[in-house]
Amino acid sequence: MLSMFQDMELPPSPLLVGVTGFLSMAGSLAFYAWLRRSTGGGSRAFKACSGTVSRILVYPVKSARAVSLEQCKCLKRGFEYDRRWVVVNTESTRKPAGTDGVDVSMVNHPRMAQIQPKIGHAGGGSAADDESRTTMTLTLSAGGMADVSVTEEQMRSGHEATVHVLRVACRAVDCGDAVASWLSEFLCVPGLRLYHMAESGEGRLSQRDPKWGSLAGPDDVVSFASFAPYLLCTEQSLRDVNDVIGCDAEMERFRPNIVVDCPTVTPYAEDEWLRFDVGGIAFHTMKKCGRCPITQQDPATGEVNLPTLLPKLREYRLDTGDARQGNAPIFGIQVAAGGEGLISVGDRISVPDHE
Repeated sequence: MLSMFQDMELPPSPLLVGVTGFLSMAGSLAFYAWLRRSTGGGSRAFKACSGTVSRILVYPVKSARAVSLEQCKCLKRGFEYDRRWVVVNTESTRKPAGTDGVDVSMVNHPRMAQIQPKIGHAGGGSAADDESRTTMTLTLSAGGMADVSVTEEQMRSGHEATVHVLRVACRAVDCGDAVASWLSEFLCVPGLRLYHMAESGEGRLSQRDPKWGSLAGPDDVVSFASFAPYLLCTEQSLRDVNDVIGCDAEMERFRPNIVVDCPTVTPYAEDEWLRFDVGGIAFHTMKKCGRCPITQQDPATGEVNLPTLLPKLREYRLDTGDARQGNAPIFGIQVAAGGEGLISVGDRISVPDHE
């Protein structure tokens, strides 16, 4: 637009000076925020990108703290050990008939954020090294509590039950009384149990989700995560959120598995990615991720410390193209892997030109 004015042979006027002055301020934060709102968050300016994986995060226990890794096995139902355990309230009045209970969320039980899981192996190997490890152990830590551990043998021999997690029920194995008592004591909720999803089990079929199942294929399977096996976010989108809203939100509060840095693209470009490649593994997008109140909670304590985050995101990040998203603002994409292998920090991400 400015070049159009420059090509016209007009004498200077107050109006022209005012217009050009306004356009020269396009880089200001106020104009930047307006641009985000008017373009749906910048996704219309999307161009194909290449970048790198900047972080890998897994959440062994659903709604508990993350574990940051340099490398992890990519499996069909999610990163190895990601959300393979879930805390279940067996005394909940909301549990569907035929199930042992419903999952416990950080939203209703903020102290879940203070539980730090750790995966250990008797052989001392890493999560990506099969040759140097033998049996696996899950250990939970929290302030004021002695650590509690669950062995692989306990996970294999425990009572099998049906648990209900985010609209989809599946079979899982009870991890025993010791960890159950530990969880009930720390969270001050009676009747809690920890359940494990074995890698050999069926998992949760995404097509069974009554809300989003129509977007899934017959082979899409997920652990105890929400609908899709992986959540991907970009560093560029997080910086935009912090700039526009005027906050200092950490990436952890959005609970991604794969964080990528793509300096050549605009924020929220990932909204338009249908297929992409990470470290030689093909991924496809299942849906955009509508955000819940967990994003307003401190990922270290569970306390609500950014109560305006969701209301402000709703001002320019609602997905009006899908009524199922409701008033949940979009941040990140829920994706599935087409193959298996290792993904490492520093791996290249590539998006095809036509995406």
